[in-house]
Amino acid sequence: MTEMLVVISVVSVFVGLAGMTIHRLLAAEQEVTRMARYATSVTRLSRSFREDLHAARQVEIAVVEPGQPQSVLVTLGSEHAVRYEFDRHLATRMETQAGQVTHRDAFPLAPQSQLMCRWLESGRQVRLDLQVATRSSARADEPALRQLQVDVVVGRDHRFAMADPAKGGTP
Repeated sequence: MTEMLVVISVVSVFVGLAGMTIHRLLAAEQEVTRMARYATSVTRLSRSFREDLHAARQVEIAVVEPGQPQSVLVTLGSEHAVRYEFDRHLATRMETQAGQVTHRDAFPLAPQSQLMCRWLESGRQVRLDLQVATRSSARADEPALRQLQVDVVVGRDHRFAMADPAKGGTP
């Protein structure tokens, strides 16, 4: 009888340890999946932002008012524009043609992340500053934010189109 109680208590300890280990492994897997999703969002955002600004005819960065998201208006053509909104840890891209929204993308980042856009001193480059949380639940023993910057030359794709061939420029 005593041997049976010892066996049952040892088995229950092992079952408890196995359950706790499985729970921790599943939580770690969810964290890795979440951070991979955030990393993919950063990659997609930086690629879209860079491509839009390279093709831009004009870029307007709105002044940030407290409590409001920052917005960047990228004019690609006479009736074709893209508007970016950076609100804490979410970037939104809205593409419009003839005043109608034709495409909308959302780029979620980890909850402690922050986004900010500004002109560089050259006046032809825009910088997108991203402070990306390295974990969705930041721990005190780890650095909470990683600084990333995307520098873009505005209208880079049009640099030769602006040259006048009649004046010796290369089209």
